[in-house]
Amino acid sequence: MIAVIDTNILARFLIGDDPAQGTKAERLFSTAKKIIIPTVVFCELCWVMSAVYKQPASFIASGIRGILTIANVEAKTDEITAGLKMLDDGGDFADGVIAYTGGLMAGESSTFVSFDKQAVKKLSARGLSALDADA
Repeated sequence: MIAVIDTNILARFLIGDDPAQGTKAERLFSTAKKIIIPTVVFCELCWVMSAVYKQPASFIASGIRGILTIANVEAKTDEITAGLKMLDDGGDFADGVIAYTGGLMAGESSTFVSFDKQAVKKLSARGLSALDADA
């Protein structure tokens, strides 16, 4: 089976708060021919892990990096890497993905625009064009 998985599968796989579902998630990873994880699932995972499970960014980043090493997992690693860089810098994973994918879509120089001052500051510190929409 080629499985396109939802956020709740990854959360159960990493947290194991529901032992029965955790076991099923582990079995899926070990038996599926291919596990496809859309980038939006990683964005949701970061939110769920921090807001619901109160996990630190280091735990979340480590979990994502571990998932990406599983042989049958396919994901857009360039997008995930951009999100992880932002997460490692103390910012929001999704903001890193948005800035990266927006730049790819623009096909030329682009500027990340947000009311999120922290995101603008973190991206600017990495040398990316970012603008505070309040400014």
